[in-house]
Amino acid sequence: MNNQPYMYIDMNKVNENIKYLSKDKKPCLMVKANQYHVLDNIKPLVDLGYDFFGVSTLDEALTITNQFDVEVLIVTPIEIEDIISNNQPNIHFTIVDIDSLEQVENNVNIHLNFDTGMGRIGFSPNQVTQVIDVIKKRNLSIIGVYSHFPCAEDKEYSYLQIERFKEIVDQLKNANIEVKYIHLQNSLGCINYDIPWCNMVRPGIGIWGYLGSYEEAKDTKLQPALALYAPIVFEKNYQGYIGYGHLDQVEGIIATIKMGYNDGLIRKLRGYDFIPGKIVGNVCMCQTMLLVPDKNIKVIKIFKESELYNIINYTNMTTYEFLCGLSSRINRIIKGDLWQN
Repeated sequence: MNNQPYMYIDMNKVNENIKYLSKDKKPCLMVKANQYHVLDNIKPLVDLGYDFFGVSTLDEALTITNQFDVEVLIVTPIEIEDIISNNQPNIHFTIVDIDSLEQVENNVNIHLNFDTGMGRIGFSPNQVTQVIDVIKKRNLSIIGVYSHFPCAEDKEYSYLQIERFKEIVDQLKNANIEVKYIHLQNSLGCINYDIPWCNMVRPGIGIWGYLGSYEEAKDTKLQPALALYAPIVFEKNYQGYIGYGHLDQVEGIIATIKMGYNDGLIRKLRGYDFIPGKIVGNVCMCQTMLLVPDKNIKVIKIFKESELYNIINYTNMTTYEFLCGLSSRINRIIKGDLWQN
């Protein structure tokens, strides 16, 4: 592995997490940005039997459909010209405005996104009648309709969103518009809310056994499935100022790892103690120095399973940010009997 950092991914736990989150609903696994930079491709998830995925860009969708016989939903709007020129039976496109609905072709897999409180993209609830008129006029087939929780931890607000979304779905149903997939729940939404009239869910970070914070995750059945390590590549006895800016003065055994802020080990981690091994001096782009108790240590454990939350608390980040910051230079190692079989 050329002394590069490496991350273990336990696919047994991943599979159990997906089952726990999706229950009896169809999972649309959110794998945008290389699954929060956890996997290089979706093959381990496909090998587990999953066949519907959510991405952010057309390029991500094409990369997947060119390799695997699965369905992919692009959850951000793209240009109508790109939809027309890249329309495939296994790619689903998000439509968020009347102009696009007026132009999209009838043979496209259309998912209507409604803004019920996120404030990001989507039709507003008061546009439902107009949306229905266009669908009827153009004889469009609608494959899916969905919305998004901005704060699934806020149950009062989320229940209000659920009510708004239910009204939209009922209006479509009353207009005799059949929709195959109805979806609203993200990872925390899968846990906090039972929405029987939705038949699809969109878990993302929860696939890997995490939520945005330890407080959100501690009472759930999610199983953290990741472990990140960095081998020590150099050691020496050292006394004096260390690193860029000479921010720290140290005395003892210094161990260097080939992992820095380019790999996701951000500078906010200066002073963090991986036990054993405390970061001293500024984290560099590709290397980091740690003060260690002895020279018998060969590997620094960055985190294992739920220890990720310790890093999150120290840096005032979220799990989403930290995992998305991990670079492709980190070797990914798949573990778990389901994968090996």
